[in-house]
Amino acid sequence: MHKATLLFNLALVTSTLSAPWLTQANAATPAPLIEVSPNQIQAMGLKTFQVVAGNHGASTRYPATVVVPAAQQRIVAAPLPGLVSNLRASVGENVRSGQVLAVVQSTQAQELQRDLHISSSQSSLQIGTLAREEQLYKEGLIALSRLEMSRSQARDAQIQQQARQRAAAEAGVSAQGLGGQLSLVSPISGVILAREAVMGQRVDQATPLFRIANLSQLWIELQVPAREAPSIKLGHEVRVLGTHTPARVIAVGSTVEMASQTVLVRAALPPSTTDVRAGQAIEVELTRLDTDVAAVPAAAVLTDADRSVVFVEAGPGQYRVLGVQYVSASGGTTYVRGLPVNSKVVVQGTAAMKSMLAASRP
Repeated sequence: MHKATLLFNLALVTSTLSAPWLTQANAATPAPLIEVSPNQIQAMGLKTFQVVAGNHGASTRYPATVVVPAAQQRIVAAPLPGLVSNLRASVGENVRSGQVLAVVQSTQAQELQRDLHISSSQSSLQIGTLAREEQLYKEGLIALSRLEMSRSQARDAQIQQQARQRAAAEAGVSAQGLGGQLSLVSPISGVILAREAVMGQRVDQATPLFRIANLSQLWIELQVPAREAPSIKLGHEVRVLGTHTPARVIAVGSTVEMASQTVLVRAALPPSTTDVRAGQAIEVELTRLDTDVAAVPAAAVLTDADRSVVFVEAGPGQYRVLGVQYVSASGGTTYVRGLPVNSKVVVQGTAAMKSMLAASRP
């Protein structure tokens, strides 16, 4: 009795292990290979398409502002206290580098000019005196100590003159005349964005009077929710709505603005863009590319048992069905995941391929 029971249990285990629903039931089995002869290919009108990267991405609209890069802006300020006596440029005007924007009458500038003339005269006098002393020393009429003193005085006069020349140049004071006039010039070629100077206004030193910008290159700045920022990469396209102007992301902020919980994203417009203007509030559409997505003709994607499939060429006359993840479709193109780039998929004759697949199944 015990022996019979043991044999029955052994037979039960053996039959259980050999059951097809337990032998690697979860293991992935390759899809059946469909072989098609050249005559069948011709009869079916079979054609394939080489898969390309889809460059597919989600697009989101955001409010944005057109800004001028800081490196392209300059501030023209009063170098010394004075009175604005002449204005020669207005807001929106194009100016060139070196063009006079305003004239300021300054008492300090007048004093600098006077000191500069005095030091120049003293330096010339000392140089002349030194030349005579050199000659007298050669003739043995004066001692070396007297010559050394003249040399020291001439050197000191030159140093003082050079210092006053630098101070006058930094203040924009002309060495010519004694009128105390300061000509404020544009440091770059560009457009005047702001003018704070008013005729007859008294200004202090370093008072900003003009803001000038070179508008050949503009940026777009937008605030993106922090949760969306990780999906935005350099090079993503930013399109200005209502125009055909494209831009590309050049910077994604590394910090989150605490109050709004947003991240600054900056995109560069093409040089010399005319569709938008600096300071303009705009709406943009930002496209985040998905490199895992492949684009194929819509005819390549079929439905089989509630899943999306394609027929991939495995070799000459050999095809295998491959399940893919549907993403979206647009303009006759379907975007899918799970399809290797550069593989070849059937785009014509797919109905016949599906029939052959069904016939090959048990």
